Amino acid sequence: MPSPADDPIPGERRALDDGDRHALEVALERVGDRWSMLIVAALLGGPARFGELLDQLPGLSPNILSARLKHLEAAGMLVARPYSERPARFSYGLTSAGSGLAEVVDALVDWGRRLEPGAHAAAAGHLAEHLEGPDRHLGEDDVRFL
Repeated sequence: MPSPADDPIPGERRALDDGDRHALEVALERVGDRWSMLIVAALLGGPARFGELLDQLPGLSPNILSARLKHLEAAGMLVARPYSERPARFSYGLTSAGSGLAEVVDALVDWGRRLEPGAHAAAAGHLAEHLEGPDRHLGEDDVRFL
């Protein structure tokens, strides 16, 4: 059975022109790696301290978190605000540019859920519960593009 990732894209899409490609490159330079987007997603709930971010992001090492926070701050996506001078400790919060990624994060979450193993079957079952009637049965082909 083909996965949702193998389904064709509905409708036609145009190729990116040079301006669009450049804009995408600029965006990906700022947040185009796994941990940066996860850090942004964690900060959408409000400012957090270094240790809190480590707790929210299992598998992220302190040195990678430190490097990504510096990168995101330099890119204008977040701001570090000191809350202790000795030792120097910071709370991290999103700037308006960083907060502007909320819709992107939501779209990636939705897309990721559709690509998850079993998500296709679960969506089909959910749809069938709501649409089947006494004389109607939904098959796999009816929910192929969920």
